[in-house]
Amino acid sequence: MTRIRGLLLALVAAFALSAGVATAAMAATHGAATSVHRASLTEEEKEVRELAREKEKERIEKAKEKLKEKQELFAEHEKELAQAAREKAKALRSAEKAANKKLLAEAAEQGRLEAAEKEVAEKEALAKEKAEALAEREKERAEGRRETQRERDKEFLSTAKEKAREMREPEEEKLKEKKAKEKLREEERAKKEKERAEHQKQREEEAEKRKKEKEERP
Repeated sequence: MTRIRGLLLALVAAFALSAGVATAAMAATHGAATSVHRASLTEEEKEVRELAREKEKERIEKAKEKLKEKQELFAEHEKELAQAAREKAKALRSAEKAANKKLLAEAAEQGRLEAAEKEVAEKEALAKEKAEALAEREKERAEGRRETQRERDKEFLSTAKEKAREMREPEEEKLKEKKAKEKLREEERAKKEKERAEHQKQREEEAEKRKKEKEERP
């Protein structure tokens, strides 16, 4: 009795295992078929997707053009700042030169030209050091502005690309709606053309019928 019970349990277990394998196989086959179905796109869907991608590219290109304009304006502004700094330094040197010339002239009249020349040489050396330090500081400030602008440009383009990507799906939906409306209009137009053709054919048949009836009359 115990042996028979054991055989029965083994048969039940084998049956359950076979059923489980079959179910898993069916589920896998169904899943694969569903994936293939979802992966396949109609020609119209492919066209809509391609158009949406083109629109995305256009938006990114427009953003790049706008960024290029901003970069050109920034570069022009930097040139103006550099030119203004050069003119300021030039005016300062001219004023210092005029002051030193006046100092030497007065010293020559007073008989202390040698001491004045030494004083002027020291002032010119000090002025040169100040000018070099000022130029270095201005150079560092300009580099800082450029670095800040580069970061802003990078963020601007990144944001524009992200926005363009986000707009792709709504663009696809918009294009699908447009295509659907165009298709509906085309179907309505074809229907009207068909109805007109049928009416025209009917009128011609009726005219031919009347003609035959008239000819057959005695």
